[in-house]
Amino acid sequence: MNRKKAWILIILTLLVAVTIPLSFQLFPTKTRTHTLSLEAKKYGYSPSRIIVNKGDKIVLKPTSLDATHGFLLDGYPVEFIMRKGATFLKYTWEDEDGKLQADWDRVSEVEFVADKAGKFTFRCTQTCGNLHPFMTGELIVRPNNPYY
Repeated sequence: MNRKKAWILIILTLLVAVTIPLSFQLFPTKTRTHTLSLEAKKYGYSPSRIIVNKGDKIVLKPTSLDATHGFLLDGYPVEFIMRKGATFLKYTWEDEDGKLQADWDRVSEVEFVADKAGKFTFRCTQTCGNLHPFMTGELIVRPNNPYY
C-alpha cells in the first residue's frame, strides 16, 4: 500500500511541476509604452537597436541631425522621411479602382504597436551618401511571456 501511495505522490508532483510553468505562458506580462528619440545622421541611427515585448506601443520622436534620411521598418507599415526640423509620415491606401495611393503628412512623432514577435530591420530610404546601404538598425520584439 505504501508503494502505491509513493507512485501517486510522484505522479502528482510531476504533473504539478509541468502544468504550473506552462500555465504562466497563458498570461502575458503587461504591455508598456516606449517613447524613444530616434536620431538619424550619416550613416546610422541612434538607437540602432530597439528591444520591446510583443504588444508594446512604440512612440518614435525622429530627428535628422544632418541630411534628409528615411526610415522603413520591414514587417510593419511604418515609413517616414526626416529632414532637419521636420518629419513626414507616409500613408497608403487603396482607392475605388484598387490602385494603391500614397500621401505624406507632417508629424512630430510616429506610433505603432509591436504586434509581431521577431527581429525586424529598419533602413534608410533616402540616398544620403556613399555608405547609405549600411544605414540600418533592428527592432527586436520578444514574445510576451514571463519565461522568455
